[in-house]
Amino acid sequence: MPGDTVSLRNLAQELGTSPMPVREAVQHLMAEGALVLRPNRTFAVPDMTREILAELKQLRVILEGSVAQAAGPLIGAPELSRLYELQGQMRAALAIGDSKRYLVNNQDFHFTLYRSSGMSIAVNIIETLWLRIGPSFNLLMSGDRAADRDKKQAASLTDHHEAALAAIAAGNPSALRSAIEQDIIQGMDFIIECMPA
Repeated sequence: MPGDTVSLRNLAQELGTSPMPVREAVQHLMAEGALVLRPNRTFAVPDMTREILAELKQLRVILEGSVAQAAGPLIGAPELSRLYELQGQMRAALAIGDSKRYLVNNQDFHFTLYRSSGMSIAVNIIETLWLRIGPSFNLLMSGDRAADRDKKQAASLTDHHEAALAAIAAGNPSALRSAIEQDIIQGMDFIIECMPA
């Protein structure tokens, strides 16, 4: 979650490795803005504000919508099959309240789509945005507001993916872009709502 701290020693123990590769990975994550060094020499997931989240939302809508539109005509049968499989896994995860599985499959869904575009530079930029926003995705599935939502609202988290799949099947890149943009807007708006004012 945003604000959580991590230590090199604990990460190395969790990963079953020495501190050296963990230190290198942490330095890379700091360069990408996914971790920050606190004055007490601990590493932390950066805190988020509504303003930062609103900016990330705007960037994601513009970039990911554009990449999704470019990907539409290039998606082959294997990628489409994988997208349907991931959609089913997301629905199953929501049905049993497995938020971790839902979030992993959601990320796989988006990046399977984006990598189909052949736009490797744009995909790298999107990966960096997801590194920054990723910890905040946990707010979609935790806390009081998430608990207050009923099953119908939780199920709606995959509705835009259904629209994206329908757009791919219909050969409609503009509709695909719109579905991905609406998916981002819905998720980001909920995350922003969960942040203190």
